[in-house]
Amino acid sequence: MRRKLLPALLALALGGCATLSVKKVAEKHPPRIVFTTAIEEDQPVDEITALAEHQDRLCLSGRWFDLPHTTLGYRYELKDGGGQVLYVGEQEVTASAATWFTYSCYGRTKADAPGTWSYTLTLGDFEQAGQIEVAPLKPKPLSAIIGVLKEKKGEVIDALGGLMEAARPNTEPVTDTPEDQEEEITE
Repeated sequence: MRRKLLPALLALALGGCATLSVKKVAEKHPPRIVFTTAIEEDQPVDEITALAEHQDRLCLSGRWFDLPHTTLGYRYELKDGGGQVLYVGEQEVTASAATWFTYSCYGRTKADAPGTWSYTLTLGDFEQAGQIEVAPLKPKPLSAIIGVLKEKKGEVIDALGGLMEAARPNTEPVTDTPEDQEEEITE
């Protein structure tokens, strides 16, 4: 009886997950790991298989299932086409839900070598490596910049208006009101 009770208590203490091995959980419920250009509300906005010449941000998003409810080490390493380590992110995470999201993002520069970029992702005892093709970075076309400005025009106009107002000299005539005038003493 004691032998059956201990595993059951352990499973309850771990929030229903009877193993502390992410690797074993991933065998039953594989994580969904994708490259994306951005993250919004913990979710990838798109799924890419290559990074185009005008895209300057690369994120690796992971969606995990039934992780152990314990503190796990998370590490992400990204290398460019020349083998140079571009980014290393390390932290401890504790899954608190049946589905858990992780992500790491990198903003690339012209100094980063294009070609086949590689990553290694580690969560607990689980490790995955992968690659993505990255084109040489080129400046964004003017049309893309104008599109962003049009999208954000209200914010930009408000910001510029505030700057213009602060920079504008006060050209209105100064008038004294009766409360502001000092009483003249005449003799």
